[in-house]
Amino acid sequence: MGEITLSDITGGVTLDGDFFATTHLEHVNGPVRFQSSRSQIELARLDGDFDLDGESLDADQVLGPVVLTTRYGKNITLERVQGSVQITNTGKGSVSVTSTSPVAPITIANQHGSVDLGLPEGAGFELEASTGNGEIENDFDLPAQSAHNKQWLQGKVAGGGSAMSINTVDGDVTIRKSAVEPLPPLPPAPPRISIAPPAAATPKALVAPKAPRAPAAAAPKPPAAPPAPPV
Repeated sequence: MGEITLSDITGGVTLDGDFFATTHLEHVNGPVRFQSSRSQIELARLDGDFDLDGESLDADQVLGPVVLTTRYGKNITLERVQGSVQITNTGKGSVSVTSTSPVAPITIANQHGSVDLGLPEGAGFELEASTGNGEIENDFDLPAQSAHNKQWLQGKVAGGGSAMSINTVDGDVTIRKSAVEPLPPLPPAPPRISIAPPAAATPKALVAPKAPRAPAAAAPKPPAAPPAPPV
């Protein structure tokens, strides 16, 4: 299937099938669902751009929950993500996620590639991170431990909070401080206005005309008395 471009969508978008060219989405005010034989993606809303091809997936201004699974690996970059994130990247590829406040649980399981996670400075969270063949660096002063080729760290930042689980089999892990603005809330939906047609006037019942009254007959006057005879 050829290139797909969708923009300024009111409502959700569902794409199902194998796409061999670039898929580009912009401003989708509803859930996005993408499924192919190589990738499955779900997110709650897209305020920015989304680009997907055979090697990479890039998106910015994304509202979670985000669930992303690849079968053969991709280079994944998610910028300005608000909400929970769950990524399973099987194969070769790097993963980079920058989260906004308020932070939500993030789980990243990568196979062959580095993982870079940006979290807001001052956010509280619990972190578990490990790599089978690489190094772990973080801006939150959490000490890493190592044995053979493996490194790992575990700890709470700012009293704890949402759980962050980061793992890669082969690659470096970086947990950095970020400063990105939260996504703006959606404007309230306009009120629904329904205009009812005017009610039809109820016809008045016909009233039968009253019968005219017959004039009342005057009672006959009594005859006048005869005059008195002269004296």
